[in-house]
Amino acid sequence: MRDQRALDAIRRYITTNPERWTLDLYNCERRAQDPLTREIWQMLLAQPSTQQGG
Repeated sequence: MRDQRALDAIRRYITTNPERWTLDLYNCERRAQDPLTREIWQMLLAQPSTQQGG
């Protein structure tokens, strides 16, 4: 994980995923985009990785 904020967002995503099935990209009957998914991806893409290659 990149930082504690990203880890918390991913944990929240996993915990609430069943409740958001109507928004899931892989649900062929989805009703809208999932704002939490968008928030997580924007966060991950905006922050440089803290992991170092070995």
